[in-house]
Amino acid sequence: MLVLSSLILLGFVLTCAVGMVKENENWAIATVILVNLSYSLGWYLLIRIPEIGGPAFRPEIVWNPILVTTLGIEFTLIALLLGLTVFLQTRKRDFI
Repeated sequence: MLVLSSLILLGFVLTCAVGMVKENENWAIATVILVNLSYSLGWYLLIRIPEIGGPAFRPEIVWNPILVTTLGIEFTLIALLLGLTVFLQTRKRDFI
């Protein structure tokens, strides 16, 4: 569940980043639509990985290398999006 929940966090960060950088409602709306449409596909593709989907319904927690790598990739993308957003916002000369 942590991998799937992190996908939601990644979508939220992406939506906020695009909204802050572009400062245009149309871009933000398009991002929200694309992110919301991608959740079901992302969840489907993640749960189809045997190392992630197989132990998902067991009562004990299973940490395997693919699960940890997937979490690492998700959190790395989140950190990169936040860093890129801050970088692009600091380069702007006009905030009006």
